Amino acid sequence: MRKNKESYDLQLIGSYGYFGLLNSNDEEQKLQKSLLVMDLVSDLSFNENYQLERAIAYKKLGNNRKAKELLEDLIKRNLLTEKAQNLLSTIKV
Repeated sequence: MRKNKESYDLQLIGSYGYFGLLNSNDEEQKLQKSLLVMDLVSDLSFNENYQLERAIAYKKLGNNRKAKELLEDLIKRNLLTEKAQNLLSTIKV
């Protein structure tokens, strides 16, 4: 996918994962599958809303380190800063 990213609709792929997260009902397997899809395209196509949802999902799965990393990146980029800081304050690593 990285070598030929023009052949893929990265936003559509990311959206599929995003809506999977929103409809996961916090079920671990659904969260993991949706994150896998989103993680595939996250380095190729950035979306701050997707990144925030990824952080929330990682927190739900107990991966506070990854959630913190994503939130700190949002803050660094000055995107969704208030939401990211609020969520970050609830994470203990």
